[in-house]
Amino acid sequence: MNEVCRRKLILYYEGEETGGVTGVIENIICKISSHHRVKLVCRKTSSLRAWSEKLVAQNVEIEPIALHNKADLFGWIDFKRLGRLVPLFRSADIIHFHLHTAFSCLPAIFLAKIVHAKALITTEHYITQLQYMRRRMLRFPLSIAREVKIRSLMVLKRLSLKYVDRIVTVSDSNRRFLLATFGSSLEGKVESVPNGIEVEKYISTGNQKLSLLNDLQLGVNPSHIITVVAGLNNQKGHEYLIRAVPQIIKQVPRALFLFVGDGHLRKRLQDLAQELGLAEHIVFTGARRDVPRILSASDLFVLPSLFEGMPLSLLEAMAAGKAIVATNVGGTVDVVVPNVTGFLVPPKDINALAEKIIQLLLDQELRNEFGRRGQERVRKYFDRKQMAQKYMEVYERIAQ
Repeated sequence: MNEVCRRKLILYYEGEETGGVTGVIENIICKISSHHRVKLVCRKTSSLRAWSEKLVAQNVEIEPIALHNKADLFGWIDFKRLGRLVPLFRSADIIHFHLHTAFSCLPAIFLAKIVHAKALITTEHYITQLQYMRRRMLRFPLSIAREVKIRSLMVLKRLSLKYVDRIVTVSDSNRRFLLATFGSSLEGKVESVPNGIEVEKYISTGNQKLSLLNDLQLGVNPSHIITVVAGLNNQKGHEYLIRAVPQIIKQVPRALFLFVGDGHLRKRLQDLAQELGLAEHIVFTGARRDVPRILSASDLFVLPSLFEGMPLSLLEAMAAGKAIVATNVGGTVDVVVPNVTGFLVPPKDINALAEKIIQLLLDQELRNEFGRRGQERVRKYFDRKQMAQKYMEVYERIAQ
């Protein structure tokens, strides 16, 4: 262990917001900062400032010089930042890149390969995003330009996977997808390390419903609270849940849906809810710092995503003892056991989503049973200490 203590580890993250990836990084740091000399390379944004300052207290050095996360030349070719990264990469024993999109960190990986002779690790947090790059219909010649860009990026992605020493995926389903997409020749250096959370933080000692309703000042007394904790973006599938709500409130008229989180689709989703006459049933809370309290007050957790790495919000809801209705997509299927801890439905299937939500809202005994089993499952398999220990083992193996 003394040899491990002398190693210098760089964690590299190009995202501009806090969220699932930063949560994973923070949980890793909680374990490794006492064993490694840790330096976090990230962006200099207002949303990351408070988070990075908190990490300084754990003996972590912060370098706010990561490249801008745009998959184009203007986002990647920042010679000033690339120059500042060179001495950092040269001095490191291990560089661990956290890829919060399928194509993030590519220039930094290539730079590290050029100037750094030691260990390079990547964690693919959202590799299944590759399935949805062509989801929007574009007219000619935009469709051709997009195809050229995607194919060029895929060439660079394949090259980067060849250059790194270890590839970590956050779920077994993501690992299978990566190997199916880029070839079984990578199998020897790909492993999965499931995401983990601070389980005890989400275990409630009492129902917080009245306190939450008073705080939100909604002026309603719902029979059930159904919660979604997710960014308001194309990935998370809020639109399909909104379109399922009319069916649900026919059976459960006083159901209230809390959309916790923010994002670029907020106005569009609010307009859709208004158009469907659901303003009294759907509340957009924005980003919140009291997610454990919100989960405690909830009767059911829903995640209608189109794709996932491994959603931390799902783990948090299960740790809070909540039954789950989620979509049958990569990452989620590694967490939810169908008919044991919740229900899985096909993505975009509005009728199936409504049917399973109604079933659980009308069956408290089943909700409680799913919630109890889900909490046991998260304790057993998805605790952050287990995740951090597995990353420690990856670092030790790769350094040898």
